[in-house]
Amino acid sequence: MRLTSGLRPARRLHALRGRWRALSGGRVAGAREPFQNVAADDEPAPSSTAEPPHLLLVQDHADLRAYRTRLLDGDVWRVTAVPDVDHALAVDEPPDLVLSDVMLPGRGGLDLVRLVRSHGQWASVPAGC
Repeated sequence: MRLTSGLRPARRLHALRGRWRALSGGRVAGAREPFQNVAADDEPAPSSTAEPPHLLLVQDHADLRAYRTRLLDGDVWRVTAVPDVDHALAVDEPPDLVLSDVMLPGRGGLDLVRLVRSHGQWASVPAGC
């Protein structure tokens, strides 16, 4: 049994976290900013024009799907929200991260994780329930 193969999703998630920090400037939404003494003639930091990472959200409950999309979508993530496994597998662009509900109609979230890990193009994508 190779332990390094199980670390691949964790390393990918760590890389995405670093990309998130670069895009957001390391700030957490709603957190208070520390006091900074900035001179008036200082230029503001240039904003990043990089496209945010793609998050595939699989949630069958419409209200929760809309709520989570509202929380995550924007500058930090580009969210594609779908109601079930079949719609998730029909997404054209491979996501950077897959988050799924465990109990879904038909095939469940754990089935989706197995399918994502066995899919050639999506095998390196971190997926969790």
